[in-house]
Amino acid sequence: WGACVQDSCSYVPLKQRYDGYKKYKDSTTRASSILQGALLQSATGSAFDVDEGKVFEKALRRGVLFANILLISENYGTSNEALAARFYVNEAYFGMVQLQKEAGAGNTAAAKEWWLLCRDSWNSYLTLINRAIVPKVGDKFPLISTSP
Repeated sequence: WGACVQDSCSYVPLKQRYDGYKKYKDSTTRASSILQGALLQSATGSAFDVDEGKVFEKALRRGVLFANILLISENYGTSNEALAARFYVNEAYFGMVQLQKEAGAGNTAAAKEWWLLCRDSWNSYLTLINRAIVPKVGDKFPLISTSP
């Protein structure tokens, strides 16, 4: 997987992507399950689970490292895709923080909107990294279709 610009091509080696997938698959799956579980419950009126929020935040940080492994070639440097992945992870985190604030205030309408931002940002991130995951690397991550 790579990209060519003019006469220069970047390629992220299959072994690098495979090793990164093995290392970060569980945290990526965990972030998706927290988003569909505890965070969704917070958006629909339940109390925000701070511990699950911390686990989600940690999984998001690991998501940036995962995107770097999948999208950045050692000889090419940072790619636009890696920068976009960082942006989407940051937006998902921002949505989670705002969700926590609104859920704590009892404002379920606003909490749902922040959850949707979090979900859409995470789905954008997954779409971006899924492009670098071929069958020899592993299975693509499913997008979240749940709505509050």
